[in-house]
Amino acid sequence: MNLMKKLPLALSIATVLCVSCAPVFAGNGNGNGNGNGNGGTTQGDNNGKPFQELQQLIDENRALIEANQGDIADLKFNVGDLNATVVALNNRLSGLEGQVTSQVTAIAAMQQKMAQNTADVTNLQQELLTVYHQVNTQIGSLKQELVALSADITGTLNQLKTSSQLLNDKGFELEQAVELNALGIDALTVQILSMVTDVNALNLQASNYQSNWLALNGKVEALEAQLPVMQGQILSMNEAVIEIGEAGPRIEPCLVLNNTSAYDLTGNRWFDNCVNTVGENVKVVLKDIDGNVIYNASGKKRGDWTYDKITSTARNTSHWSASAHDRKIFLDNGDHLLVSGRNAYGRSCEQDQGNGYVLSIQDAHHSAHRKMIVAPYRRDGSSWGQARYIHSWTASNEISYDNGVNMSACSRYGGNPVNGFIGSLEFYVY
Repeated sequence: MNLMKKLPLALSIATVLCVSCAPVFAGNGNGNGNGNGNGGTTQGDNNGKPFQELQQLIDENRALIEANQGDIADLKFNVGDLNATVVALNNRLSGLEGQVTSQVTAIAAMQQKMAQNTADVTNLQQELLTVYHQVNTQIGSLKQELVALSADITGTLNQLKTSSQLLNDKGFELEQAVELNALGIDALTVQILSMVTDVNALNLQASNYQSNWLALNGKVEALEAQLPVMQGQILSMNEAVIEIGEAGPRIEPCLVLNNTSAYDLTGNRWFDNCVNTVGENVKVVLKDIDGNVIYNASGKKRGDWTYDKITSTARNTSHWSASAHDRKIFLDNGDHLLVSGRNAYGRSCEQDQGNGYVLSIQDAHHSAHRKMIVAPYRRDGSSWGQARYIHSWTASNEISYDNGVNMSACSRYGGNPVNGFIGSLEFYVY
C-alpha cells in the first residue's frame, strides 16, 4: 500500500540533514577564527542549497502524504464493512447453532419415541408367546387327562361286562337252585339284587365318564381352534416390529381437506397447524373419492416458517408471484411448492393466487401457471366474503387439479381453466 512511501521520505530527509549539518558548522568556525566575514557569506550561499533540496523533497512528499491519507480513509471504510460483515456472520452462526440444537432435540425425541414403541411391541410379543406356550401346555395336560379318562372308561366297561356275565351266571345258577334246592333261592336272590345295584352304579359312572370326556374334548377343540389365531397375531406383531425398525413411527398429516362442491375450507387459519408442526420435510398427497393416490411428492423445508413467511419472505402484496417465493420447496418429482402467508393480499385473477393462505404447485418451466391450487373459495375464508377472481372459480375449486395439466388463473393468459377436484388432500410436516 502507499503507506510504504513514508519510509523513503524519512530516509531522504535524514540524508539531506546529515549532508547540510557539517558545512554549516564548519563555515561558522572558519569565519570567526580568521576574522573574514566574506567566508561566512559565501558559505551561507552554499548552505542554502541543501535546504532548498529539502524543501523540494517536502513538497514532493506532501502530495504522497495526502494520497496516503485518502488510502487510509478507504481502509477505514473497508474495515468498517468487514466488521459489519463479521457481525452479520456471527448472527447467522448463532441462528444456525440454535436450529442445529432444535433439530438434535427433535431427533432425540423421535428416537426415544421409536425406542419406546419398539419396547412396547416387544413386550406384547413376549406376552403372546407366553400365552401361546401356556395354551399348548394346557392342551397337553387335557390330552393326558383324556387318555386317562379313556382308560377308566374302558376299565369300567370291562368291569360292567364282567358283572353282566356274572349276573347271567348267577341267574343260571338261580334257575338250577330252584330246580335242585329251593332253600338256596333266598341267598341267590340277595346276591342278584346286590349285583344289580353294582351294575346300575357302574352304568351311572360310565355315563359320567362319557360326559366328562365329551366336555374335555370340546375344550381341546376350542383351544386348538385358537392356536392359528394366536399364531397369526404373533406374525402380525413380528411384521409390526420389522416395520417400526425400518420406517420409524407413522407420521400424521397436519392438514386433511375433503373437497366437495360445497364450501369446505373456511376461515383464514386453516394452514396454522402445519406452520406450527415441527419438521424439516413436507409431503403432499392427493387422493380421489375412492382413496386412490393421484399425486404424491415430498421435499425439504427451507427456513423457519411463520404465519406470514412460509415459502416467501417478500412483502405480503407480492406472494401471488412465483418469483417472490425465495424459499419455494423443490419436490422430489421436479415440481415446486408455493405457500403464501396468512395475511397475503391481492385482488385480481392472478393476485388471488396469493390472497391469504394459498397452497399451489407448479412445474419448473411454467411460472405463470399452476398444476394444483388449494385455497378457500372466498378470499377471507368467510361465508360472506367475495369470491376469488380466478378464471372459472367455484366452490368445488377449493382443490383444483387436472391430472397434472397446467391451469391458468386468468383467461387472458390462455391455457386450461382451473378444474375442481373432488377428493382429499393430505399435507405432512415431519
